[in-house]
Amino acid sequence: MRKRSSLALVVFILLALTGTSLYGQGQSQNQPAGSARSRADETLEWWNQIGNKLIAMAKDFPEDKYDFKVQKDERTFAENLLHVAAVDYDLIRRVSESNMGPDFGKDKHNPSREVYKTKTDVVKLIEQALADGAAVIKQQGDAGLDKTMPFAWETGKHIVHNSYIWITAIEHSTEHFGQLVVYYRANNLVPPESRRDQTQQAQQPSAPRVVELKASDGTLLKASYFAAAKPGPGVLLLHQSNRTRKAWDNLAGQLAAAGINTLTLDMRGFGESGTPYTKLTDAEKAKVSPCGPATLTQRFNTWFRSQASSATLSAWEETGGSASSIPLK
Repeated sequence: MRKRSSLALVVFILLALTGTSLYGQGQSQNQPAGSARSRADETLEWWNQIGNKLIAMAKDFPEDKYDFKVQKDERTFAENLLHVAAVDYDLIRRVSESNMGPDFGKDKHNPSREVYKTKTDVVKLIEQALADGAAVIKQQGDAGLDKTMPFAWETGKHIVHNSYIWITAIEHSTEHFGQLVVYYRANNLVPPESRRDQTQQAQQPSAPRVVELKASDGTLLKASYFAAAKPGPGVLLLHQSNRTRKAWDNLAGQLAAAGINTLTLDMRGFGESGTPYTKLTDAEKAKVSPCGPATLTQRFNTWFRSQASSATLSAWEETGGSASSIPLK
């Protein structure tokens, strides 16, 4: 019982040193956030999501390519953004029953480049359209979504709820987002959203690496190293006397994803590690010097520090002798 308590204490101390709240992390990833939000809040989320993607493109795309188009009979990059903003304002005016937004002239869905000449002009318009639409959704709430009016679009003229009109606007923006992705690719450019996805993937922890740690008597102790995407704190997880290191796989993966380098170890005689201490001969036992939580903590602190500065794994030895080194590559 004392041995099991000591092992648990090591894990507790090291987790405390990392400053990580596993309860909070598990709650955010695995548990529902509570009751559903209002329909207005849900609509606002999607309105802002596609709008912010288009704004990111408008700010990112080179201004000297703003008049680029793949084919001669389609809108340029800038004209696509102006068109989206204008259609948004048309639908915002209907829902709000106001004259919100600028006057785009005779062609209300296609503002002139003579008026919106610069990249700054285009970005400002698309940003304002997003902000004005969001303000109307928040102001009217669910009651506003339930109002009805005649509406004619691709599906024909009929009576619809305002929620239908917001969905139409969001879907329309999404179509043009896809078209602008093509414009990016045609110029050998990567859209901001794709770059964000690539960055997130690069930050994901790699698959655990199986490591063999050689004790002073030659016994091989199997461990799994869950490396975080970046250098950071480390934690050692030790299993109880009726388990193996595999019991920690899920938690170790979560810790690595949170930026904490994690090592799980099969204790001597458990899982894939060597002969149990109790089955060693007296001569073999003489070569082994068991260590307590404080010594384990000290040695693995040294081990984890080595990970931040080199591409090797410093092997832990139970006797406290000098550590050997096992190349990662």
